Amino acid sequence: MDIKKILKGAREAIDTLQKIAFAAFLISSCASFIFHYYIVGIISTAAFLLLGLLIYTHLKYQRYPFSILSDTITLDIKDSAGHLAHYEKQQKLRANHNGVTSYIEHGITTDGQTTNFQTNPGQVLPPFLIGGVTHVETRFSTPPQKGKPFLRHFSYDFIDSFTKSTEFYEFRTDYPVKKVFITIIFPSTRRCLSATVYHIVGVAQMKIADLPVIPLSGGSGQVNITWEKKSPSLSHRYKIEWNW
Repeated sequence: MDIKKILKGAREAIDTLQKIAFAAFLISSCASFIFHYYIVGIISTAAFLLLGLLIYTHLKYQRYPFSILSDTITLDIKDSAGHLAHYEKQQKLRANHNGVTSYIEHGITTDGQTTNFQTNPGQVLPPFLIGGVTHVETRFSTPPQKGKPFLRHFSYDFIDSFTKSTEFYEFRTDYPVKKVFITIIFPSTRRCLSATVYHIVGVAQMKIADLPVIPLSGGSGQVNITWEKKSPSLSHRYKIEWNW
């Protein structure tokens, strides 16, 4: 047996194993570095995105004097000819600044008239027109405390505003709104036949859904339609249109 050959083969085997071990070490080190860098990168990116979203949301809300935490709206059409309808809104508001003395209802649209404006808290000032659209300002005797939610009630009457066979009510998001719930009640002598809600952006109108017509409990013969949405798009309009 040639000892030299055996030793030479052993050395070659050891060299090969060392190369393999070194290559494995390099691969594992690179993989560990890449994995660590990748995970840290993901976490860092997610953290920056979250921070950016928080800053954007804060700045977006701070542009407006109020944020609406909830909007509950009821439109009650009182007669079959649509001559009289009563509008009520219950809101939970939060002031985004100190010293805010008024809240403005923007863009009340009708082809009839509006009257009998009432609010609590605050005092309703005379309505004013901009571009043929009615705006109503509520003046607070004591400015709401910044960041503290409070309740507000607002109501008025529509006169000769829903007299056609196809009519609509339009909701505008002039403030950030977290949740809106709208109910339209019809008289027993003239029921709603069908209803659809649309999302309006500029001049574009997109159908959202058909709304079911639901009888009111209590045997009054009245029916209603309802629609609710969380976080409706800011500065957009939503139209509920019905045939009756």
